[in-house]
Amino acid sequence: MEISEATSLVEQARKGERAAFEKLMQAYSGFVYSLALRMLGRRADAEDVFQETFLRAWKYLASFQSGGNFTHWLKRIATNLCIDRLKAHKRQSTYLEAVQPEEERYEEHGKHEELLKQLLAELPANYRAAVVLFYLEDRSVEEVARTLKQKPGTVKVWLFRARAKMKAALEAKEKENEL
Repeated sequence: MEISEATSLVEQARKGERAAFEKLMQAYSGFVYSLALRMLGRRADAEDVFQETFLRAWKYLASFQSGGNFTHWLKRIATNLCIDRLKAHKRQSTYLEAVQPEEERYEEHGKHEELLKQLLAELPANYRAAVVLFYLEDRSVEEVARTLKQKPGTVKVWLFRARAKMKAALEAKEKENEL
């Protein structure tokens, strides 16, 4: 969706036009759901965050600054909801529940994907958010910092520490498999 079109729809929605907001939802639903699924790992949780993101966006649309980046604002809402959900669960094992049933056989790609999910699950919520946004959503450090309301230097530290933790966990798993 073009920025000018999004800006126009946001302004219409701010005036109470639900049809304009529904068009925004249709345009941005894919990336909101994808972000939530990547961060949370469970479809049910991603669907809840998806719905809550758009409910909050509608509720707080008046606080959105005219001329601002609606995509960034929406992504920040979704990311914060995901982090809140992860903190509320206080069990990062929820990410380990596979999107696909356990009894399905994974091919080589599936095995790597599952391993990545396990490694991500072991990270603290803020590290996981940074990794998902930077590596999986292909965002710049500056975009990640704005989304997470942190300084770029903090995001860089989180990414460095996340890589170190994931590397150590991977090495431990490899060592475990050798035994």
